[in-house]
Amino acid sequence: MKIPAGKDNQYTLVQLKIRHDGCWSNSLAETGSIAHTIIIKPFKDRNYVFGAIEVQSEFLKGFRIFYNGFRHSGSIREVMQLDAVDSRRKLYRIIFREKYEDMVSTVMYEHSSLFQSDFIDGTGEEIVAILPQDDIHDVKRELENLGDLFYFKVRYVNIDDFVRTNLDLTPQERHALHWAHSSGYYEVPRQVHLEDVAAKVGLSKSALAEALRKAESKVITKWESEHMFLHGLFSK
Repeated sequence: MKIPAGKDNQYTLVQLKIRHDGCWSNSLAETGSIAHTIIIKPFKDRNYVFGAIEVQSEFLKGFRIFYNGFRHSGSIREVMQLDAVDSRRKLYRIIFREKYEDMVSTVMYEHSSLFQSDFIDGTGEEIVAILPQDDIHDVKRELENLGDLFYFKVRYVNIDDFVRTNLDLTPQERHALHWAHSSGYYEVPRQVHLEDVAAKVGLSKSALAEALRKAESKVITKWESEHMFLHGLFSK
């Protein structure tokens, strides 16, 4: 069965950088800290946004300065949890509620963003998003009303490269990747050898190696498609 491509609600890739007053992201300035959004979930009926971010700092003092500014910024309603994910690397996770009004995340939500990823430092929020083509001009206008929009670029891409699905992997590839990871095959130093994982999965060593290579290639391709537009890897 051939499924025709619809002409309505076409999606496009948007790259942007913004800095706006009243956002917690401004607390990153001059602290040697960077952040990335793990999850963002707006609740319009409850008038708040639930979020989780990961923050990495050069120094513990820098994180403390950032965290103090984060908690007292005008956008944060409540800090629900703070975890040290990796103290050695000074990597932390913050779970919080923030206000709904006048936030970049709610602009994206209101315009049915299909995908969103960011890199945030003291200079602003760099964001990659997949948005309906018909909403692009309204999104740009609303973001400009929030603050300084340094750039706003639109590209036509294959959205399948950005929208993840576990169905990309075959059952065998998912099974192999799960057991390899849970058994410590990807630990440094490696906890088990390929032969050990193969015995658990019930495959030959060569069959397992092939399944892992295919699974890893698919996972890395998705990751690269997303992150090539972030961290300075695209022209501004």
